[in-house]
Amino acid sequence: MERCRSRGWLWAVQVSAIYGVMWVYWRSGQVISREESGMFGHERNSGFELLRKPAKLLEEYVGSEHARRNAELLAQIRSSAWFVEPANYRGIAREPLEVCSSGDRIEKEVGKEASARGKLFEAIAAQRTKCAQFRCGWDYGEDEGLLPGLDQAVMVFKSLETPEDYEIVEVSLEPFSREFELLGYDIGYWGGDHFSVICDSVVMPRWHPHSPDGIAELVSRLSKINQHILLDTVEDAKEFLEFYMFTNWGEKEVYAGQFCIICVGHQDPIGSHWDYTDDMGKKWRVNPDGTKEPKP
Repeated sequence: MERCRSRGWLWAVQVSAIYGVMWVYWRSGQVISREESGMFGHERNSGFELLRKPAKLLEEYVGSEHARRNAELLAQIRSSAWFVEPANYRGIAREPLEVCSSGDRIEKEVGKEASARGKLFEAIAAQRTKCAQFRCGWDYGEDEGLLPGLDQAVMVFKSLETPEDYEIVEVSLEPFSREFELLGYDIGYWGGDHFSVICDSVVMPRWHPHSPDGIAELVSRLSKINQHILLDTVEDAKEFLEFYMFTNWGEKEVYAGQFCIICVGHQDPIGSHWDYTDDMGKKWRVNPDGTKEPKP
């Protein structure tokens, strides 16, 4: 028992030291390598997540402290980037369903979707050699809401109390998986708090809103944004990331390569249907019984 305690104490000291070094470098504005930070790679580089649909998220954001604090800059970006419809955002920063809520999501999510979270834990734990490897909380470099297959994602989806609030998406790092319809490429953290450069710049600015003197260039860089408020090609994503990293207002990497280009795809967990676009350009899902509903 004493030996176990000693090893646990040593592990805690090592982890504290790693994050202490990362904090010092972050505060000093320097970037360190993944090896120096103690993060040696991603356990998984593709899978499926259950993300909240954007309309409800945007509604919550409008009434948040982040929106109130950045009201002036938010009005500026909405006016200047008039061609960007925030409610169409389909990227990674949409509060994926996780076993353990983190950060400012804890209070509002307590007790919600308990059954689906239980199914999610079972599906993730089954992929690990030891259940004890499962970690709650933020881990920049891994994604604890990531499921390896669509069948597991559908199983969890069917356990949701509010399935209308979620959609299943496929996410992947290079080499990108393109098994389903491509929505586009987002840029941000793989796991952790699912920070997105695009979302924080133009959709729901929270932590690093643009500076007033940087609006013109930001808007010009947004010209390649697609209908899902994502980028259509890896090259476009790399260009936007290069621009963002040299701004004086954006989030800064703790270690080189922390920002990832993430491919986002989509597959509905529903039965047979046909996709239909009407004369006005609106997209519909037509069911076998003849009923139709607008596509998100």
